[in-house]
Amino acid sequence: GQVLNLNSLRNAVASLNAWYEKNGVLGQVVDVQMGTDDVARIKVGEALVNRVSLRYIDPETGESREEGRTKPDIILRQLATRAGEIHSLKQSKADVEAVYSMGLFEDVSIRPQPAEGSTVENPLVDLTLEVKERKKNGGLAAGGGISAAGSGEGSLPGFIGTVSYSQRNLFGLGQSLSAAAEVGKADTSFRIAHSDPWVRGDAFRTSRTIVAQKTKASVAST
Repeated sequence: GQVLNLNSLRNAVASLNAWYEKNGVLGQVVDVQMGTDDVARIKVGEALVNRVSLRYIDPETGESREEGRTKPDIILRQLATRAGEIHSLKQSKADVEAVYSMGLFEDVSIRPQPAEGSTVENPLVDLTLEVKERKKNGGLAAGGGISAAGSGEGSLPGFIGTVSYSQRNLFGLGQSLSAAAEVGKADTSFRIAHSDPWVRGDAFRTSRTIVAQKTKASVAST
């Protein structure tokens, strides 16, 4: 019911665009029209996610490839962004941090680009998640030393041998496995542990760790 003030209208448009920018949402005012009922109608265009895809980056050459050591569904389940949702830069940043926190990648990024059929009024964006896997996620180690603990009083120091194996991305599932054995003159120990940070991708992000350990100590002779 008020007389239209062009300066106020321009300020309103600027405020809307500033809100989109501040909140990391890809959107902007695309049109302002005056209706026959003397009502100003502001039309905004908000970019919808059309597709989310995954691309592996070779750590040696920097070239993209379709397959990696980690299974695609194990990586993509970390993303909260879904096709059909409004693209949020803040959410993309959170998605990158979620994938990087898996500890399996040297670098993680999301690249947006206009999707086929995108227009100013109805923008669509394709998102490509790029990951560069670490060269190693575990390995085998062995060592040895001298222990002062003998099998009895006055006995000489004995030799201790150790061997361990670890894998942080078992079968490309993001699960970890570690095993260690220590054999000495006084005792022998063995430990194995398996951890799944997200059991079967359930909605509650349930994690599970199983540990088995056995120690055998020698009995000192009298």
